[in-house]
This record gives sequence, C-alpha cells and structure tokens, in this order.
Amino acid sequence: MWLLVLTPVGDGRRSQSHHFGNNDHKSIYKALESLNSKNKPIDVITVSNEMKVMGTLESIGGSYSLVKIQDYNLFSNLESHCYLVLEEYLK
Repeated sequence: MWLLVLTPVGDGRRSQSHHFGNNDHKSIYKALESLNSKNKPIDVITVSNEMKVMGTLESIGGSYSLVKIQDYNLFSNLESHCYLVLEEYLK
C-alpha cells in the first residue's frame, strides 16, 4: 500500500516531499522515496527502520504513528488525495 503513494496520478504528476505542508508527512514521504530508490520493499517495518536511520522516526511519534496512519483507509481514494496535496501546495 505504501508504494502507491509514489505512483503518479492520472495526469502523470507525482507528489514530492516538498508538496506536503505537514513536516511529519514530509519525513514519511522522504523515507518512502529513499526505500524506493534503493529498490527495497516498502511496508510499515521498513519505513520505520528507514526513518530511524534518517533520524526522523521519533519526531513523528515513533513506529506507533506509522501504524496508525496505515490503519486509515486512505488508499481507496489515493488519487484524489494526491490531487489535494498538489492543489494545496500550488496555492
């Protein structure tokens, strides 16, 4: 599911870390990008570990915060959410 966040939306645009207004979300996205660039699997454990290596895990509230985010059913409307992030960024 996490890898879907890195997938371009319908018009080919893809979110980037600087598009996020929330620093916690920026940190999570940077960890996703880092894992993806290394062709490593992306799941709550690998993201948690990558954030620990990057020194950002505790700033978002630790692994528990990642688990809470994963529990939300955000992925069913992922494309709409990506557009919202981009629209907010472009304001």
